[in-house]
Amino acid sequence: MERALLLSPPGELSVDELLRQASEPRATTGHIPFPASLDEISAAAAQSTLDLCQGNRSEAARRLGISRARLTRLINRVQNTV
Repeated sequence: MERALLLSPPGELSVDELLRQASEPRATTGHIPFPASLDEISAAAAQSTLDLCQGNRSEAARRLGISRARLTRLINRVQNTV
């Protein structure tokens, strides 16, 4: 409920937004390495979120609470280690 309120336009919260929030898919198939360094876990989480958002970097960054530039750096870190 709090998340829906925070993400809704100021001054309004509709039933549609509550239903949309509840029906968003959860990442369950991504691979987050553990045990691993915090950098490796962060990069893997960024990649998993990007996959969940079907490559939409703006949406992935929004869900992670980081900037698109930070997301790009994390993704590049994953691609440089593969």
